Amino acid sequence: MDNTSGPSGIANGSQKFVTVEKDKVMKDVAVVSLNRGPSNLLNRKLLRELIGIMDDIEANKSYRGVILTSSVAHVFCSGLDVMEMYRKSFDQFRDFWKSLQDLWVRIYLSRLVIIAAINGTAVAGGCLLAISCDYRIMAKGPYSIGLPENVIGLVNSIWVYETLARLVGPRQAELSLQLGLEYQVKEASEIRLVDEVVHPKKLMEACREEMTKWLRIPDFSRVRTKQSLREPVVMMLQANPEGDTQSMYSHVSQDVVQETLTNVLKKFKLLEASAKK
Repeated sequence: MDNTSGPSGIANGSQKFVTVEKDKVMKDVAVVSLNRGPSNLLNRKLLRELIGIMDDIEANKSYRGVILTSSVAHVFCSGLDVMEMYRKSFDQFRDFWKSLQDLWVRIYLSRLVIIAAINGTAVAGGCLLAISCDYRIMAKGPYSIGLPENVIGLVNSIWVYETLARLVGPRQAELSLQLGLEYQVKEASEIRLVDEVVHPKKLMEACREEMTKWLRIPDFSRVRTKQSLREPVVMMLQANPEGDTQSMYSHVSQDVVQETLTNVLKKFKLLEASAKK
């Protein structure tokens, strides 16, 4: 995107944790890249930046599609930033969780064709971002994708389960969440968690080829179909978003969960890093 045609002045530029540009080949497509190395952990600031960028692109009618990817090598997104759930007050947690809820709704119901170019590992919140898109293409490599929250004592909301179940089926989704499964690329393709697997150097090319198919369909019919199919899932959240937030906080604020998060943070030395900031 250039400064004259890009969405609300953020085209060809970046916020702190997200970059956006007009695709070099498809002029009605924006490329949005997560840029919070080394793991693209989703904190409140990144979520709000991404919401703002998606809103701007959505409002610019010259754009019909988005390729969502990462500028960090070998990592699409490693999930939610655990620090956002560690020893937080309810109000602090609510601000973070509402940002996640809002982003999911925007991506899941967007008028835009959104294709995930999964250039590396996509777990937990990273997997949620991917499965919220219209289509997923993953690079070949030693990467994994899945929702392993249960492994570290966290849980997923029912709207996350329903989003996953619509791709892989109810039983596979239940197994995935209860066992906290991560899938290697080949297996993810076999269960339809991802739609295509390509060589890393062909990832963007494959996304453009797929985008071309979707953009052949008139927007007015495609968007209506997409939203009518997906709105029942969104209503599971929108019927009581505060209840979803309270339920999640009641879980993560338990002493046993906080102790588990402490161990996770120590393992990855994130407590030390946070203390130095």
